[in-house]
Amino acid sequence: MKLLEIYLLGKFEIAVDGVNATKVLSNSKKGKLMLEYLILHKDESISSSDLYEVLWPNEASSNPESALKTLVSRMRASMAKFDPDLGKAIVTSRGAYRWNGDLPARIDVFEFEALCRELSKATEMTRATEDKFEKALSMYTGDLNAGNDSES
Repeated sequence: MKLLEIYLLGKFEIAVDGVNATKVLSNSKKGKLMLEYLILHKDESISSSDLYEVLWPNEASSNPESALKTLVSRMRASMAKFDPDLGKAIVTSRGAYRWNGDLPARIDVFEFEALCRELSKATEMTRATEDKFEKALSMYTGDLNAGNDSES
């Protein structure tokens, strides 16, 4: 299985084995927002109604589940065209959606968070600690979801 590299700090980007897949996702702002949300909540299943409210806040729809299913289907198809494994990134189960945790992925925000937790426990400045600070500084390329005009 191929390695996914996911960047959420300063930009939204997904790379598969080092090849940028973000361009295939650029057709849909809602689709990218949905991916970002599912990735950030990677250990949770998000109900259809909650995900719909995140993507279309305060909008009434006669059939919100259909709108969400269509969006998910289109995103899966776009991602599968780029790479079959990427097409399996969104999992559906019992009226909920989640990010497929079985896909090997490096997600910058979670690596950054873990590094910051580790550094907060440092009691002295050693070469190893300096290296970790340098890594954290290089990882932080901007705010989470920068450029995303949605408040959710």
